[in-house]
Amino acid sequence: MTDPNKHMNITELTHIIVICVLGIISYHNTLGAPFTFDGFSSIVENKYVRDLHYYFNLHVISHGEYGFRSRYVGYFTFALNYWFSGLHVMSYHIVNIFIHIANALLLYRMIHLITKTPFFSDFTEHKSIGTLAFFASAFFVVHPIQTQSVTYIVQRFESLSTTFYLLAIIYYIKLRTNSTGRCVFYFIASLVSAMFAMKTKEIAFTIPITIAMFEFLFITGKSKKRLFILLPIVLLILLIPLTIVNGDISRILDSYSTAKTVKMSHYNYIITQFPVMLTYFKLLFIPTNLNIDYDYPIYTSFFQTKVLAGFATVASLVTIALYFIYLSQKIEGTARYYLRLFSFGTLWYFITLSVESGLVPLDDVIFEHRLYLPSIGFFIAIFSILEAFSINKRISIFFSKIRKDAVFAILIIFLCIATVHRNEVWKSDVALWEDTVKKSPNKWRCRYILSKAYIAAGRVEDAMAEVETALLLSPGSFKSYSKKGSIYLKPSSN
Repeated sequence: MTDPNKHMNITELTHIIVICVLGIISYHNTLGAPFTFDGFSSIVENKYVRDLHYYFNLHVISHGEYGFRSRYVGYFTFALNYWFSGLHVMSYHIVNIFIHIANALLLYRMIHLITKTPFFSDFTEHKSIGTLAFFASAFFVVHPIQTQSVTYIVQRFESLSTTFYLLAIIYYIKLRTNSTGRCVFYFIASLVSAMFAMKTKEIAFTIPITIAMFEFLFITGKSKKRLFILLPIVLLILLIPLTIVNGDISRILDSYSTAKTVKMSHYNYIITQFPVMLTYFKLLFIPTNLNIDYDYPIYTSFFQTKVLAGFATVASLVTIALYFIYLSQKIEGTARYYLRLFSFGTLWYFITLSVESGLVPLDDVIFEHRLYLPSIGFFIAIFSILEAFSINKRISIFFSKIRKDAVFAILIIFLCIATVHRNEVWKSDVALWEDTVKKSPNKWRCRYILSKAYIAAGRVEDAMAEVETALLLSPGSFKSYSKKGSIYLKPSSN
């Protein structure tokens, strides 16, 4: 007889190998993609990247520039890259690809571990969960929306923060499900991972909320014990605000006001995020016309059609997720587990997206890399609800397991090809910003950066044409006038 545990181990090993291969194939053509956009200010021209001594100087760590203090861990990895290979981009890309594949594997592991929780104590369909975990992770690793977080070197902040975010959740799950006496280790590991995530990028602010949600959805026990375990993790929510004000509590309100965007009010930023949510869903379902720098309209009234549509979509999905939590407590059978996973994924998506899509007003209302961490919840939710539907006998007649898996496999291939194709655009600054200008022709910043790319490529006349267009779009732009002056000093490419 075949040992079922051995069979499961072989299956999981196969899944892991396939996920790794898919990640390598999807990003194999990015190793020479240059630094671009704010990669110059954050890496190429950044003194903290060029000198490892800053990371061992307590005065600099505690009193240095905010960007360094708030993203200490992320900058440290860039500094290590620089120490090993200077500004040769290949090493930076190799690390980014490794992080991305690691995140897919951590997602795979997290889904498996969730089935070890008390809520899943009577669950028997472990093979189907393995398939769910595989497809969620495979789609995550090949989806073109991730290119901005992987190929765009500086967005390691996003992907690396996600790594520690997932580790914090995984160690917390192990803490709450372990019976080996390693509680202290898992508790400390979860706390440290959460702190590392927060010191990589501020999106990790929501870790305590996500862990509390996990506790509520999947763990049972006495309230006092649960509160005792959660309290130190919840207190971590203060780490980022205290980093912003550098320990001075009285400056919290002042720091918040200075962080506000100068382009729009916080109200306009929030209501614009509802149409942005619709755009994000479109990009996740149909990842076409990807763009590094969107020219997105700013909405000024809650009662505009797209704002209302976005709000209705968000409210409906959150309501469904909450209802499924209730329903999963009332019904019997396998479907209840997938409904609970759907709720977990949906709430994960909105919780992790909330930092950059509402809580903190930013100059840019939309960026594709902001979907990196939330997309984990999206893929969990999508494959959980599909699994729940497939249990229904009427639906399963038309959508059998073999047919379903074949469709998913075909989609993975198409997404992998789309990712490789999108990565071709990143191979040079000129190609990237020509593509961006085609999609955002009326945004002066795109024209300005393309002019810089043209200058670097020796295309002086093309650079002048882009600067002139940038000045027409933004007549008061000092940068454009300065760039125009510097072009006059360049020799003609003819």
